[in-house]
Amino acid sequence: YGNTAGERFDGEQRALVFPGGAHSGEMDLEDLASHGYASGQSQSMATMQGTEDLDGDGNTEILITSPWHAVDYEADSGTREGALHVISGLASSASLDMDLGTSATSGIIGASAELLFGFRAVEDDFDGDGVSDLIVTALGDSTGETTSGGAIFAFSNAGDDMGTSWAEADTLSDGHIYGNDENGYLGYSIE
Repeated sequence: YGNTAGERFDGEQRALVFPGGAHSGEMDLEDLASHGYASGQSQSMATMQGTEDLDGDGNTEILITSPWHAVDYEADSGTREGALHVISGLASSASLDMDLGTSATSGIIGASAELLFGFRAVEDDFDGDGVSDLIVTALGDSTGETTSGGAIFAFSNAGDDMGTSWAEADTLSDGHIYGNDENGYLGYSIE
């Protein structure tokens, strides 16, 4: 951030959305961004990406991965179940001060502590049916007797899973692959 953005955001973590168009020269990020999402949870956001129209409303979605997200932050900020925040279309009025929790139209959350769901996310038509699918990793998954083996969750026809609410990954996913190597961290890198 430039100096003014650093002062304005007071060190908070932000996801900034930049509109298309040509920009050159020295500019402050605050002047370029049209929308900004803040999380009340320290270090909860990892990546942000635009996607195809997942839910069929004619707007592209924004996915924000939050592997360090605590589902009940007020009670215990260190549980790190993780989450994938889905923002359907941009708010009609531009603002850099939108709350991620209230701006997300839906999302997927990890079901257990230290899962780190949302470490990585990739959207594409993996099964060739013409509808976008979603792959999301959970780096800290310890299913069975494997500590931090990691996991990959698949959401076929991802728009069907992106309703207007939040759901647990285990319940919502169409399939998962679990790592079986101790500290193998399956899903650390996907493309």
